Order: sequence, then structure tokens, then C-alpha cells
Amino acid sequence: MKSLFILLCNFMLVACQTSDKEDLQQFVLQATLKASIEDIGIKVVQSNEPLAFTQQQGRAPFLKAPQNMFFEQVDVVKSCLQPVFNRPKEALELFSLKQLNMRGNLQLDRQHWAIIEDPDGFFHRVKVGGYLGLEYGKVFAITDTHITLFELISDQKGCWQKRMVEINLLLK
Repeated sequence: MKSLFILLCNFMLVACQTSDKEDLQQFVLQATLKASIEDIGIKVVQSNEPLAFTQQQGRAPFLKAPQNMFFEQVDVVKSCLQPVFNRPKEALELFSLKQLNMRGNLQLDRQHWAIIEDPDGFFHRVKVGGYLGLEYGKVFAITDTHITLFELISDQKGCWQKRMVEINLLLK
């Protein structure tokens, strides 16, 4: 009985198979004949001729450029306000103040700290006297709700002006 059932199923499968695929082949042939390349507006790129470098056309590319070649030298007045350039940068000086969020504060050993979150999601402790931001921002005061810092903004004469900025506590 089992073998009869298997034989009947095989017969039904063989009966469903047709060898007449002529209509499918004709449709594919007609479709390929009707297909045409559409103009989609791509411009042909003209080839550029490379320029040969000769020493007479400019300075050698691997030598250091002179200091006054690109920037106008400004006489810096030493008596005006200047940031400390030779100190090591802190981690939060790599980000603008818009990218930094105050997430809280804490007090350890009578020292008040602010908790700052950077754009990468890492948390940093900052105390009074620490630096953050791209404009040489120095922390002046830390309260429960905000950080007060002074940034130094350069003017055209080489002097720097102080600007007070606050970062408020962000609760989420």
C-alpha cells in the first residue's frame, strides 16, 4: 500500500511538469528587444591632464613652509591677557561646551566636584581650577545647579578677552 502511494505521488509530480517553455522564452526575447538604455543625464567626465611639478613653479613640497608665508605676523602685546599655552591639555578641552553636559556634583574630602558627560558617554570629574571647552575655559565656581567658567576669546590684536559662561545641570 505504501509503495502504491509513493508511486501515485511520483506520477502526479511528473504529470505536472511540462516541457513546453516556448511562451516563456518568447516573452523574455520580446522584453529584451523592447528594453532600451535611458538617458538619465549623467555627464561624461573629461579627463584632466596632470601637471608636472618643477622646482621653478614653487617651493619644494617636503620642506617646512616659512612662518610668514601664509599668515600675517602680528606683534603680540605681552602686557595683555594671554592663556597658558605650555600646560598639558585636559581631556574635556577636546570638546566644545555645547557637547558637554553637567550631570551632577559631589563632594570628596572637602573638595567640590562637578560630574561632566562628554559626547562619547563618558563621565569626568571637574574641580575649580580645571579646564574644559575649546576656548581655554577655566572653572571658576561649582554649585549644585551649574558650573561657572571663564573662557578666553582672542581678538585681532593678539590679546584675549575674558567671557563668563555657565553650564547648567541637565536632568534626564
